[in-house]
Amino acid sequence: MGRPSHSSTTASGSALEQAREAAGSSKDVEIAGGAATVRQYLGADQLDELVRRPTSRGDSHVITRSIDKHRGTVMPSRTRTGDEKPAYSYIERVMISHAHPAKLGCDLAGVALGIGLIWRHRPIPAGAAIFGLSFVGSYLVRDIDIDRYGQTNLGQWMLGQAKPLNLLVRTAGFSVLLVGLWLRSPHLSAAGILGIVLGRALSPYAGESHSL
Repeated sequence: MGRPSHSSTTASGSALEQAREAAGSSKDVEIAGGAATVRQYLGADQLDELVRRPTSRGDSHVITRSIDKHRGTVMPSRTRTGDEKPAYSYIERVMISHAHPAKLGCDLAGVALGIGLIWRHRPIPAGAAIFGLSFVGSYLVRDIDIDRYGQTNLGQWMLGQAKPLNLLVRTAGFSVLLVGLWLRSPHLSAAGILGIVLGRALSPYAGESHSL
């Protein structure tokens, strides 16, 4: 049921040497880490095989750039498949689902209708449009392959938007925008739009903590 495992937090060269001594000459040594670890060991020409394994945060774009940069020093590269899939949180799954056209389209339509209704001082229909169409979009994509969409460029970008700070800033910005529209205030509306844009720009991609 599994293999012996040893971990080390020492410098890369020392850790690799310790692992080789523990494994002996007849066993392989596996190195797990993020994109920085990949760059370090690729640069030292210490990898015989590179395995890319998706994680809940997923920074495959960073790892891929490292692979491409050092392609000449790496032997076969493969991606883990089978049961090794990202363990996404609920919020992350919701954000990734926006990579599907049905979910994204419903949410955008709901926001557009809601903004127009708020401008006309009709808050109840506005709320129904925003949340109702969002629910419809979620229902339409309830059975999609989240793991597959999570590996797309849009899915990776959406995953980066699932962080608490992003959600907080965007929610605050959208609230200020609605208040500005209700009061017909250009300054508040502009501040709300700025908050939404800032929230989106805080983390354009998922974090750099991918495991190999």
